[in-house]
Amino acid sequence: MFRPLRSALLATLEARLNSLLSRDPWLLQRLPELADRCIELQLQEWPEPLYLRLLEQSLRLQLEAPEQVDARVQANLSQLLARLADPSQPLAGSGIQIDGDHQLLQQLQRLYQGFDPDWEGWLAEHLGDIPAHLIGKALQQQRTWLARSRGELHADLREYLQEESGLLPTPIEVEDWIEDIRQARLHLDRLEARLQQLEQQQG
Repeated sequence: MFRPLRSALLATLEARLNSLLSRDPWLLQRLPELADRCIELQLQEWPEPLYLRLLEQSLRLQLEAPEQVDARVQANLSQLLARLADPSQPLAGSGIQIDGDHQLLQQLQRLYQGFDPDWEGWLAEHLGDIPAHLIGKALQQQRTWLARSRGELHADLREYLQEESGLLPTPIEVEDWIEDIRQARLHLDRLEARLQQLEQQQG
């Protein structure tokens, strides 16, 4: 995937995350404690390190390495999110390698576990009031949102967005898209090499 595309993808993800953060007063009160800290993430699903910077009232995702990194995490994204959500499990282990400030990562884990934004308000902002209300009503019929595990909530939301609304691609669609981009890049590289040969021959 071209670096500009990765940067654009991160910018979109960052905007969505910060939109959710703004709907959780509990978390916003605690973020300043971690302001100006930075975590390097080396994810198996991502081709290069990315950096999570914690700010006063928001997060920043970037590809450029900062001057100082407080902690490093190497992991599969799904395993990392599962560990962050499970208070009974330490963050390290099961394919997750961490280095640096362990206390910072533990604080981040506690923030993740306490993260409880206004999901219906956020969905209404992106999907409209009616779909958001329907999702909220469906979840409340089973049990209240606060009583449900984060894993169940994420699974319900992902299933709706992928299968019902079509707003999110499935993993297979993402893989196909990445493969198409990779093939396009190969064609462009070959074309560039061919053009350079022609220029050399003409010169």
